[in-house]
Amino acid sequence: MNLSNRDLGRIAKHTPKKAPLGVAATVKASQKWEASKEYNDLLRDCWADWEAMRTMREEHKRNQRYKNGHQWDDLITDPDNPTRRIREKEYISRQGKSPIQHNQIQQIDRNILGQMLSNPTQPVVVSRSDDDTSYSEMLTNTLQYGLQLNKYSVLKKSALSYLASAGMCVAKVRYGTWSKKNRTDVFVDLVNINRFFFNQDAEDPRLTDICRLGEIHDYSWRELVRDFFSGRNSDIKALREEYSNIAEYVRQQKTNTAEENLANLDFYGYANNGKYRVYEVWRKKVRTVEYVHDKARGKEIFDEVHGSAYYDAINTERRNQLTIAGFDEETIASQLIEHRTIAEEYWEALWLTPRGTCIKRMETPYKHQNH
Repeated sequence: MNLSNRDLGRIAKHTPKKAPLGVAATVKASQKWEASKEYNDLLRDCWADWEAMRTMREEHKRNQRYKNGHQWDDLITDPDNPTRRIREKEYISRQGKSPIQHNQIQQIDRNILGQMLSNPTQPVVVSRSDDDTSYSEMLTNTLQYGLQLNKYSVLKKSALSYLASAGMCVAKVRYGTWSKKNRTDVFVDLVNINRFFFNQDAEDPRLTDICRLGEIHDYSWRELVRDFFSGRNSDIKALREEYSNIAEYVRQQKTNTAEENLANLDFYGYANNGKYRVYEVWRKKVRTVEYVHDKARGKEIFDEVHGSAYYDAINTERRNQLTIAGFDEETIASQLIEHRTIAEEYWEALWLTPRGTCIKRMETPYKHQNH
């Protein structure tokens, strides 16, 4: 609440220095089991986003078939029976010809991949000023360590394949427990584009107008408990009750291949491999916060914890302190906190079950305040 003697001296000499101010943004997480119309409506919006990307997914599968040498597998209408669909190679063979294939696509794909592998690069953090050179070296080592830990050289081959066949690739960076190392550290995950969705009305090439995106997860029971157990025994019971309607179905399911699972993937359907469906959804929301500009310390923050009364009280105490110290009114006014209530956008992450139950919710934990 009060300025220190050091602060008073700094104001008197007109040499302000930066110092921490206020309460830092905190991560808000809850593990409350709740189902609501809001979450079901959100799932419907996500389903619409996923369905709108169907053409992209089908093009991706078709391009993959062409690359793998299945270039006559497109379905066409049978000229002899318009109600029937046949593959192109069947129609060509029926005419007494042999469907010849020259796989030019795979050669080009391998050439591009080989160029990338034969010219390895390392990411480097470049400092804006000479004074920060030591920090740039430290961050460069940290970044390269994180990529090495996640075997990024393997991931980027798959990312390039996605980019070539689908025109897009998706990845995410998170923080979690590495069981084989017995510690928490950074994870870099490549997201399968068949499980990815985002609002399709986005127009900005920088993707700043994305307001909703997410991923369809299929968890085993072990993974479900690992990611959504918060330390309370009631969590496991709640998970069993939430998925009780599909427990028998899960037990009867055989283990399918990844190709089979993706080929039969349905947004609202059961996981084809006998797993438990969870939707990870990130959405942009808006709230009222207090914009705070502390002129004495040269800091500005967006405070969602304290209201205007809190900063009015600080200003009153600060005015009394500066008056007793003998500063004039103009100097006092220049050192008070300027604040006002504004609307702020922020990102919220939710993990939903097919029944619209939220099993985990949190505000974005990232320093960049994005998804």
